[in-house]
Parts: sequence; C-alpha cells; structure tokens
Amino acid sequence: MKIGILTFQYGNNYGGLLQAYALTRVTKKLGFNPTIINRMPNKKRGPLIYLFLKKLINFLFHRKDFKSFQEFRRDYLIPKTMPIYDETNLASIVNQFDAVIVGSDQIWRMDYTNAGFNYFLDFVPENTIKISYAASFGKDRFVGNSQSIQIVKKLLCRFNAVSVREDTGVDLCKELF
Repeated sequence: MKIGILTFQYGNNYGGLLQAYALTRVTKKLGFNPTIINRMPNKKRGPLIYLFLKKLINFLFHRKDFKSFQEFRRDYLIPKTMPIYDETNLASIVNQFDAVIVGSDQIWRMDYTNAGFNYFLDFVPENTIKISYAASFGKDRFVGNSQSIQIVKKLLCRFNAVSVREDTGVDLCKELF
C-alpha cells in the first residue's frame, strides 16, 4: 500500500524533521510504501528586498544548522515528491496514494500554515484513506471564522481516523467539529 505523508518537513526544526523521519520509518517497518508529500509553504508576497534580506540574515545566523537540515532532508527524508507550492500540483500527485497521513506539529493552525485547507486533506479523493497523526491546532481554540469551521467539519468527517496531540485538540474536535 502506498502512503503519502503530509507534514512540516521543510522547516529548519529538529522536531519536525525527526517526526517526519520517524513516521516514514515506522510505516516502512509496518510493510507500507511511504512517500513524503513535499508540500512547501505558499510563496510569500512582499517587497523583494525584504524577502532577500530576511533569507540572507537567516542563512548567515544559522548557516551551520541550515546545511545540516538540508543534508538530513536529502539523506533521510526519502522518497519525497517534487516540491509542491499549490493545490494544482497536489491534485496531480495524490492519485498515486492508497492512504494519506497528515501530522503532526501545528498542521491544523490555518494562520500558521498558509496553505488553505490542504492540511485537512481537502485535495484527497473520497475513496483514499485519510488519517491524522498527532495533529495540533497549535492553540486552545480554532483560528478561523464560521465558514472555515463548517468546511473543516466536513473535511474531518471524511477522515478514517483522527488523533490529535493535545487535550484541547480533543475538546475542539468533540465540541466544534
């Protein structure tokens, strides 16, 4: 069975990288064929000089870590899809999976992900197995309006299994969704 794993593997964050690696390893040991869905953040808009300076400063202060993170992703987070920046590319690769697992980190904090409803697997066909693994809303309340709540409610109902990281996430799922 081919499994797509959707998480925050792109960040320079030890926890996010190790979680993506561990989930990939565990699914392989269970006999599945996992692939990291290489969903990248939507490209930020803004003055080019601001974006350039931000990237330059980040690189200069974290040069050693930056290289280590890149090497880890290259050597251990395999296989993975091409980088995906929007829904069009997601739709083109999702049919190759029998199941998609989404988690963990703050994937259900919509103001943080900047990816619409992708981390609620809005792009995954109805007949594909959908699982959340230790998903987090990142806060003790859902960040979104009433329309977002209705959309998320419908999307979560399509999941075959939902697990969340915090007790507040359990409460949100029970009471709001």
